[in-house]
Amino acid sequence: METKKIPFFIKLKNAIINFDEYKTFSEEKSSLSLKYVLKLVLIFTFIITIALTWKVINEANSLITDFKNECPEFSFQNNILILEGENKKIVKGDENGYFGVIVDSEKENLNDISESGDYQRVIAILKDKVILKDIDNVESNITYEQLGQSYDINSFNKGKILQFLSRR
Repeated sequence: METKKIPFFIKLKNAIINFDEYKTFSEEKSSLSLKYVLKLVLIFTFIITIALTWKVINEANSLITDFKNECPEFSFQNNILILEGENKKIVKGDENGYFGVIVDSEKENLNDISESGDYQRVIAILKDKVILKDIDNVESNITYEQLGQSYDINSFNKGKILQFLSRR
């Protein structure tokens, strides 16, 4: 007896809605079943990829907007960070205390900033250096003088970052 071929999506719908159809699925060859599983994995992967890409794009746009609206104008003069305006300290981090960014144009040491203990990992942009603190409280730092040997940090400012982020 010849059986008629049922399209994949109809079989998928029947498998979800009609439990009696499992009897016909169990009578199929295992190679055919493997094809169905691979198709389902491919569809699931495609959906997850789209969802994660959407989330990353939204998060990146949110960070760019926050940077544009909340970060004051800044510049580097004689290897010293200069923040314009009254706010000389910015602390941003996630709500779980996992990652934080601290910008402080008056402090020279991460230990002088009380908020640094609130986060497991910290990027601190201080008066004369950048400090990275990891989960084991190991600090790595690089001074603006060292960066200035490889890059022109005197021309680095908020406008240049926004221009880079907007890809114009």
